[in-house]
Amino acid sequence: MNKRLMELIYKTHKILQNIESTPRDYGTGDLLYSADIHTVTAVAKNPGCNLTQLAESLIVSKPAAFKFVKKMVSLDYLYKEKSSDNKKEINIMLTSKGKTAIEKHIAYESELFDKIYKITNELPPEEFQIIEKYMLKLINSMEEN
Repeated sequence: MNKRLMELIYKTHKILQNIESTPRDYGTGDLLYSADIHTVTAVAKNPGCNLTQLAESLIVSKPAAFKFVKKMVSLDYLYKEKSSDNKKEINIMLTSKGKTAIEKHIAYESELFDKIYKITNELPPEEFQIIEKYMLKLINSMEEN
């Protein structure tokens, strides 16, 4: 039984990994990787954020966030402007191209996650609780390593 469950977890992991690692065109003609579109999404959720806030939102280091922003600015999804409050601080904003990508990304995520939500919603509450309890234990156990 343990082996079968590990096989299922691994297969799920590989499918999700493939989804995350495949670049996609979100209506702009560019192929964007997961880190790219999630950077744009984080800015869309917090317009005018600074680099520190963005790094916290993405759960990455400031140098990593800087690298993501630099790339997305060069592709015209984001732009930077000086803060009116603090001239040393830079605020990060969406361009119209970034807004287009966000709209398409939301549609893509909706299509993808709706399948998962449908399956989850069909579970009896007691089965959901068992799965949730198992997943939380698994996550906690793996985070300890």
